[in-house]
Formats: sequence, C-alpha cells, structure tokens
Amino acid sequence: MSSKIPETVFFIYITILGCASIFAFYSRISKGLNKLLYLSLSIPLILFTAFRPMGLMRDDSWYAMTIPAIQSYSLTEKVFSLRDPLWYLMAYLITKISENVEVLLYFAGAILFVKLLILYKTAGTNRLLALFVYACVFWQLHDLTQFRVSISVLMFMMFFYFIKFDRMKTAKSFLVLSAFFHSQALLNFLFLINTRVIKKKLFTIMVCCFLLATAIGLIVNSYMIKLLSFFAFGDENSNQIARTLNAYQQFLAQGVYSNTLRLPLILLSSSIIYLFVINAIDKIIYLQPINQQAVKSIIFAVMLSWLFASISDIQVRFYEYYFVGGLFLIESVKSRVAYNSYLMLAILYFAKLNILWNVWDIDMLNSLF
Repeated sequence: MSSKIPETVFFIYITILGCASIFAFYSRISKGLNKLLYLSLSIPLILFTAFRPMGLMRDDSWYAMTIPAIQSYSLTEKVFSLRDPLWYLMAYLITKISENVEVLLYFAGAILFVKLLILYKTAGTNRLLALFVYACVFWQLHDLTQFRVSISVLMFMMFFYFIKFDRMKTAKSFLVLSAFFHSQALLNFLFLINTRVIKKKLFTIMVCCFLLATAIGLIVNSYMIKLLSFFAFGDENSNQIARTLNAYQQFLAQGVYSNTLRLPLILLSSSIIYLFVINAIDKIIYLQPINQQAVKSIIFAVMLSWLFASISDIQVRFYEYYFVGGLFLIESVKSRVAYNSYLMLAILYFAKLNILWNVWDIDMLNSLF
C-alpha cells in the first residue's frame, strides 16, 4: 500500500476530528450528540489499527522477526532475563494463538479500544478534544509503531482511570505493571510518593521545576551516558541493559549523539503550552488527585527530557510517555485559553510527525534512527 494513501486519509480524518472538537466546545452540543460523535470518530482509528497491512510502519519488520523467534525462548528468558518481561510473555502467548504475526495488530486494536474507552470515561464533555489530542500526538507512534510502549501506556492510563474513581491500590498496581511492559516506565515508582500541589502557587512551582530541570540538565547532561553505565552490570553479551548502554557509548563516539544540550522545539513549545493550560484551569480543581498526578506527569516529562538531552531517542521516549498524563487534565478545561492551548499542542505534534518526520515514510525514518 502506498504511504500516500493512509497519509492523505489520516489528514482528512484529523481535519474532521479537529472541526468536530471545536464545534463541540464552542456550540455546547448535547451530551447525546457528543457521545455519538466520539463513537463515530473512534471506530476508524480502531479498525485501521487492527486491520492495516503489516509492513506499513517502521517497526513492523522488527516485530515480524521477533514474534516468531519468541517461541524458542525458555520460560526463564521470557520472564526473568529480558527487559519488558510482561511484553515478551504476552507476545509468547500470542504465538500460541497463531503463528501469523498479523495477530499482533488485532491486539493493538484491542489495546487502542480500551485506551479510547478510558478517555471517554475520564474526559467528560471534552472527550472529543481528548480524542483529537490522542490521535495527533500518540496514535501514530504508539498504536501503529511501538506496540510495547502502547501496552505500557495503557497500564499508565489505567493508573489515572482508577485514581479518578478513588481506587488507589488498584491504580498503583497498574503503575507498577506498566514498567514490566516497557523499561521506559521504570521511573513510575516516583508517582507512589505522596505529594500535594499547592493550590495558589502551582504556576510558580511549574516554572521553578522547569528552571531546575534546565540547570540540572546543563550540569549532568554531558555525563549522562557515563552515569547510566554504572547500571550496566554483567556480561555485555548477555545483559541487555549493558548492550544498550554500550551502543549509546559507541554512537556518542561516532558523533550520533553529542555532549551539548539539545532541546527539541516541540518539547519547549509543549512545555509552554502546558503552562498556559495549567494556569488557565481553576486552581480549586487541583485538589482532585487525578489532576495532581497529571501535573506531576507533565513535570516529569520535561525534567527527564532535559536530563537526557544528549541522548535524543531516550529523551523522546520519556517526554512522549509522560505527556500522556496531560490527557487527564482535559476534563477540567473550561476556558477558551486552555482549550485552544490543547488544540495548538495537537496541531504542533501532527505537523512534527507528518511533515517534519513523515512517519508514513519508512525509508526516511530509518535514515533518522
């Protein structure tokens, strides 16, 4: 299938979805119509995710090789030795259902269905905005490309879902599970620390955190790979963490990564937009635990991105994982400033993925990575 076909269809879909989200907010449509539009516009995403052709996206070839190979792994390799043990265990079970690797796409569609159901139940009357942001920012990278990240993100979203309904123990369980599906969620344990957002000082706290992250990043960023190497224990041929860090060292030596601080424009823009969103939302709302955790997630995204500024692919993974928390502030958006800020965030990411990167162009992306 030519990449131009899904690319064009997706552009048309995003245009319709964006218009629907604007119409829903400014026209104050009925709850029934709001739900109907959400359902109608969710179905195409789910169907395309589940039934698209294999080989369309950049990571498909890796999964096509890995899924059949998993059948030969021992139980110890699946559960104890590998990074992301629950992912490999799930993939192993998938191979028992069918040896056809395209079955993985059906699971990807099912995972997306649960994610969109979570947004439906947590975003309130702003659910169309939540769908628009999700489709522009996360869908192409997670649900179409990075399946391991996708299911890890689902666990992270379940964390927010159960917080909303005051089931803290269940929420924390999903927070832990997320880290076992993908290693980029290993820092999720920081969400277990009890913190309170100071209602009247929130904007100041956010700015201070960004400035602190900048200072720390400037100081330690050039040494980050060396610092990480302390965790690379064991034989490099058998320890995946050691092999990964060794690869980063080699890339650094070859000039792929640099010792200078690099901050993507999209991250800087997203951070500024979130400052506007958070400052525009009624401060009393921050007493709600789900919003406190969402703000914490955004802070993590920015701070970790500064810390790993010299390792671009780690940096991108962190901020695009933890920015998911921003979806759970959307229900609280009442002002036009906050709503338009979210629209701008989605449009910027859409432009990044489809114009700057063009995620549908596999050859171009392989040259970047």
